[in-house]
Amino acid sequence: MQHQRSAGGSSPPEADDPAAVILDMLMGQHPALLHVDERVRLYARDSIEHEQARVIVEDALSELLASGLVHGLDRFVFASRAALRGQALAL
Repeated sequence: MQHQRSAGGSSPPEADDPAAVILDMLMGQHPALLHVDERVRLYARDSIEHEQARVIVEDALSELLASGLVHGLDRFVFASRAALRGQALAL
């Protein structure tokens, strides 16, 4: 999937890196377990079709799970301690 850039050469974070947007959502609601479908609805927000958002969110979550930044329990996901610690160190 390819996203278009704006005329200025930059684009919103969600267009460049859906994984970063999803991780930010999860860290903002930590320690809550959030269902993947909730992530899809929040990511789409009427700007893209639900099925397109599902593919983007599930791909981003797969990437985050593989890198250890997110943990999953069935269809629920939450930010890992490593992700939270990384965020704290970045501040």
